[in-house]
Amino acid sequence: MTLSSALQNLNDALDKVPSAMLRAFGKEGSNMYYTDLILAGATKRTLGLGHGLISMINAKNMLCGRAIVRMQIDTVSRVLAYTYVSDREDLARRVIGGEKLRSFRCSDGKRLTDQYLIERLSKTLTWVSDTYDRTSGSVHFSEQQLFSASEMISDDNGSHINLLITQFDTKYPESSWSEIAACFSELTEFFVHILDQYSASKPGG
Repeated sequence: MTLSSALQNLNDALDKVPSAMLRAFGKEGSNMYYTDLILAGATKRTLGLGHGLISMINAKNMLCGRAIVRMQIDTVSRVLAYTYVSDREDLARRVIGGEKLRSFRCSDGKRLTDQYLIERLSKTLTWVSDTYDRTSGSVHFSEQQLFSASEMISDDNGSHINLLITQFDTKYPESSWSEIAACFSELTEFFVHILDQYSASKPGG
């Protein structure tokens, strides 16, 4: 897939999000639920991160681009947590009140830890677990920053290292930029699916 096609797909996916959230809210005059507020926050975060990713791709900033993908995996995995419990409204109310998601258990008795949530999401999006681990190196200061700041050169004089002291990530092929856009697109399409399922499950939905 070309980068221009990947970016178009990402824009198209992001365009679906606001209308999906409006459907989730329901008709004018519908009751407001705590879960609505959670999903509204996730919607705002998705739109902000998605358009931020487009800016980072255009700016050739792979570090921030990968970190944004990692953040959206976190968004979607945590939104799904509300589908794993018997009373999503109680969970939403208590999380809004300041309690940590990881202190609760899902219907099968397991805690809603980040690791568990990523494992559950990976059952649907099989690439998520590996991508989550790899992009975590962009969130935390790690050896990835060394690799991105250096380039091994071999010539007639032997091998040496060039250090790249710049904000631009110029050594990545187009396919790498297309990949992070495609990952975010798939996460966004799945988020829209979650919103539509929530809308259908509400009273009167």
